[in-house]
Amino acid sequence: MTIPKYNEIMLPMLQNIVNQKSHSYENISEFLIKHFKLTDEDISKLTPKGNKRIFDNRVQWARFYLTKSGLMENSKRNSKITKEGISFLKKHPDSFNKTTLLEIPQFAEYMKKA
Repeated sequence: MTIPKYNEIMLPMLQNIVNQKSHSYENISEFLIKHFKLTDEDISKLTPKGNKRIFDNRVQWARFYLTKSGLMENSKRNSKITKEGISFLKKHPDSFNKTTLLEIPQFAEYMKKA
């Protein structure tokens, strides 16, 4: 299987943490690996510079965008969905992407500054 893009990771990541409990980065990654049916070969592929795994990099980008949009809270080791994240997920249960996130004023403001 092809390693999913960060925008393809965001929805299942948010769905996985919808129970409002704190989830470790490792648990989220394990869920996503199973969800996308990734092989050991898939998850061991490195970025062109060879210093990071592609899958980990894309998971980090998904977490970054979900956090900047206010849909998720992150600490160094854990992630938790916010009330806004639950509402957003109800509104977009089947798909969303970076463009959809621009509907969120907090994210739109961040993107203007970035």
